[in-house]
Amino acid sequence: MAQGRGNATAAGTRGEKNAPALTTAAPCGCAASGAATLAHKHTPRSDELKKSVTCRLNRAIGQLNGVKAMIEDDRYCGDVLTQLAAAESAVKA
Repeated sequence: MAQGRGNATAAGTRGEKNAPALTTAAPCGCAASGAATLAHKHTPRSDELKKSVTCRLNRAIGQLNGVKAMIEDDRYCGDVLTQLAAAESAVKA
């Protein structure tokens, strides 16, 4: 460590001095470990956009569940990779 720099923190090593600790709420809905939580922002979205995004997410979730089942069944790696590519494509859309 260079002399005079003091203790390096995770934020300090990226050049982000005094960066706030940002965490999301725990799955139970409470703040995780008393750390700061992100502010909830409202973004208006049309019903059509919500339906489109929900459909794409459901497709990706279904494909990932398929990958999970394929792994549990010891399926061929090429088949698993094909399914993963389909899930990635659904997420990117």
